[in-house]
Amino acid sequence: MKGGGLTVVGGMNRIGLHSDIARRRLRILLVDDERMVLRAMRRLVLARHPDWDVLCARSGDEALRLLEAYEPVDVIVTDLRMPGLDGIILLSIISDRFPGTARIVHSAHVEAYDRSTLSELCYRVLSKPAGAAELVSTLECACATAQKASIAG
Repeated sequence: MKGGGLTVVGGMNRIGLHSDIARRRLRILLVDDERMVLRAMRRLVLARHPDWDVLCARSGDEALRLLEAYEPVDVIVTDLRMPGLDGIILLSIISDRFPGTARIVHSAHVEAYDRSTLSELCYRVLSKPAGAAELVSTLECACATAQKASIAG
């Protein structure tokens, strides 16, 4: 029986996966060991998209804990050079354990890394400091890509 856009089967509502994703708030994880950079990025993202959930981590280890606790995370933006678990190792782990999470690098040290390695591990590489418009538009594109992938299955 159909009613109100929902398909009712055996007395239970069945809502397609894509509608659940469309209603869920987008979740972004920002990772940088510099507190001021992290705060500035968070303010910038929330000013443009107050409806997004923005998580912040100051280390790779903290980022992994947040990914576990708040899965799914749609997009992660990470620095490369951080004490402890650096950005390259973090990106590799996320690629394996959270393949649905789009990965963006935001670092002042991108020239020190092999471009082909970076392109395999992430959606986009931004040199720090990225401009506000560039950072937000990159996040918007990555979120759209992540949502399409989730809907496709």
